[in-house]
Amino acid sequence: KILAPSLRVGWIQGSPEMLKKIADCGQLDSSGGINPICYGIVQKCIDEGLLDEHLDETRKTLATRYETLAAALKKYLPAGCTFEEPQGGYFVLVSLPEGQSAADLLKIALTKKVAFLPGGGFAKTMGHCLRLSFSMYDADDIDVGVQRLAEAIKEYQAGL
Repeated sequence: KILAPSLRVGWIQGSPEMLKKIADCGQLDSSGGINPICYGIVQKCIDEGLLDEHLDETRKTLATRYETLAAALKKYLPAGCTFEEPQGGYFVLVSLPEGQSAADLLKIALTKKVAFLPGGGFAKTMGHCLRLSFSMYDADDIDVGVQRLAEAIKEYQAGL
């Protein structure tokens, strides 16, 4: 998926015995498991040096989007809310004060046209966390989204 959304190619590494079982199961013959057109596109991009160029630009874009998100979170999040700087990926984990519910907050956030994934869906201990994505949004949208999120948090906390 690093070249384009939904363009998925990969490989399987394993012992000869395991690979034989996979090759013999019929999945590759009947389920479209191998897509030679997509593999050909990706190979051509690699051969032409387009993948490296694309990845360099993608890294710059994502870094800028993360920096925008981090600056907005520092500026707008209410006291007691924190966030973790990611070591990679497309998401930032925001923590509400312990005992507060990201799932309950989401109901208010949606009325303000902002959404996130509540952390409780990832682990029972993360019910106070929310996962924000920054991969798809430009700087202006990120800033507006964080302002709306901060308003939702304040409204949620005022009702506790």
